[in-house]
Amino acid sequence: MDPLEEYIGDIRKHPDSYCDKIKRAYIGMIKPIVEGKDQDFYYDPNPGMKFIRFCQGDIKDQADLNARLSDCPGSRPLDKLNFYQMYNQGFFAGRLKLDKDQWAGMPMILAPYQKAYVLVKYGIKWRKGRGPSPEKDNKRRFEETFLVVGRKNGKTTLEQAEAIYGRLMEPGAEVYVTATTFQIARRTWDGALSMIQASPILSKVFKKRLNPRPEIYYQAKGGLSHFYALSSAHKRMDGLNPSRAIIDEGHALPREIYDVLKQGRSARVSPILSMITTSGFLRGGLFDQMYKASERILNNEGGAQNFLPLIYELDKDDDPREESKWVKANPALGITKKIQFIRDEITQTAVDPNAWNTIKTKDFNRLGVDNSAWLTAKDIDVGTDYPNEESLTKTNYLSVVGGFDLAVKHDTTAFATLIPMAEEKKILCKVRIWVSQDFLETETASRSGVPWRSWIERGLVRIGGQHFLNNADFIPDYVREEFKKHRWSYQKIGYDAWHADEVCKKFVDMGFLSENQLSNSQKELACLTRVEQGYKGLTEACSWRYGLLKAKRLDFMDNPVVKWMLSNRKIINDHNGNRRPDRIDSGIPYKIDGGRAILDALAVLVKNKDRLAPGIFEGGLGALAKDVESREGNINE
Repeated sequence: MDPLEEYIGDIRKHPDSYCDKIKRAYIGMIKPIVEGKDQDFYYDPNPGMKFIRFCQGDIKDQADLNARLSDCPGSRPLDKLNFYQMYNQGFFAGRLKLDKDQWAGMPMILAPYQKAYVLVKYGIKWRKGRGPSPEKDNKRRFEETFLVVGRKNGKTTLEQAEAIYGRLMEPGAEVYVTATTFQIARRTWDGALSMIQASPILSKVFKKRLNPRPEIYYQAKGGLSHFYALSSAHKRMDGLNPSRAIIDEGHALPREIYDVLKQGRSARVSPILSMITTSGFLRGGLFDQMYKASERILNNEGGAQNFLPLIYELDKDDDPREESKWVKANPALGITKKIQFIRDEITQTAVDPNAWNTIKTKDFNRLGVDNSAWLTAKDIDVGTDYPNEESLTKTNYLSVVGGFDLAVKHDTTAFATLIPMAEEKKILCKVRIWVSQDFLETETASRSGVPWRSWIERGLVRIGGQHFLNNADFIPDYVREEFKKHRWSYQKIGYDAWHADEVCKKFVDMGFLSENQLSNSQKELACLTRVEQGYKGLTEACSWRYGLLKAKRLDFMDNPVVKWMLSNRKIINDHNGNRRPDRIDSGIPYKIDGGRAILDALAVLVKNKDRLAPGIFEGGLGALAKDVESREGNINE
């Protein structure tokens, strides 16, 4: 029985130690192939076992090595290993060597989950005549992997080992590692170099150079193999031809970098793109897209056959304080990650409540948002009954409320339409975002970590000008477009007055009444309503938006742009408890304008709730709070 068969057997024997997604992956997807019951794929353990042997030689696991060295003299583990090898000359301890602390020079022993991962990755192959093309016959099925594990489970060490092995096994290999920052990518590259230097054999065949970019290379008979660390500047990645690409901590990586690496593999017959990551705080970006693609595959709802999703996480109903559940997200717990580490982290939450969000996200792989964000990932995971434009036909001819927040240059303009659904007692929310063409080329867009170009292709974001946002040209036209499409009657449009004069004039020319046209006694009749952006103007709307989201009664059509922008907001309170929104403080240039537009629309809707949204706001915030409490079924989320 090889390590993959043993791992599948352990999942069946100890199901409570594995999360639902891992059980579905190994039992539902992999097990039939390993047993020879799949007509399209078969299992060949040899490629994966070669990698395992490259790492740890004849050693079965850490317990096996401990038993071998138990009677050997020496103050360091390496001294004991050298003594053992002196009297057991046929014993092979692998080629890879660790480079840290007291373990420097010792073989790299893979954890059971790592062995299973590489055996699946390299060993599941297409049967002859069953692949998408003849050149795929007997080649690896999986060309892209998405491995999610808690921090300190040996994921970076595994990346380094695969990068080294990949250059030896394929003449002319081009191996790349990239991450959200060059420093993170360079850390993986430096780690691989240190492992090479710690190995007497590997240090003789691998060479390095630092200019014009960090490179480790290997001259084989079939050609020169390279390993590069890449920055996140995707414009300089064109022309790559990766045989193997590694994405380290992909939860905040811009989609454009992923696309360049993926498309650059097209000339290779059997390339591999590996993303090994923890969960993260960025909602609506690449991680969420990969996560949803993984769910579709594991649910047998379609998806790419060459994509391998392995997600170690706490299940929805698991209590993160229950130690027996921790192994679900930490498959190397007790091996590379000490259980006391998590205990100490949880103890810290008594004095630092914000640390709990980090623990749930980074140790247990629950979707999170920034520590300073007002809303949790659960709050903005609303779901929707209106997934696309076609589903909005039942809203035709309804009275709606709008809101807009404007930008001029390197920012985003947003327009939100709120559609009160009286029978469902909720509010449907459709949001559109505009950026300038120049914005897409800025560092701000790149560092934000979200797929701007993909969102544009999907129609969620539009181009509003070359150098500047010509708001007066497209905002009124968008309202006209929505009227033609759905016959929506915009009863109120709330707005932030900053740079709004030209837009408002255009609306007035279209027949919309503005407050500026009416006396004080008649201002409530106006459609265009200025929303004060301080505590006074936004406190009530902030409270309602928070409660409606938590009660799953503000449906933004599962728009990833809105989800991202809502997760980027924090709330500032004054000494009287009044509230206003602001963007969270971090090194990433987050955008919040979609949430601001929703707030502007909600501010005017709340003031006219009895006329425009009968029943939805009934009972006030107190009734909404009780609704939230009744829905908060799981305190562990």
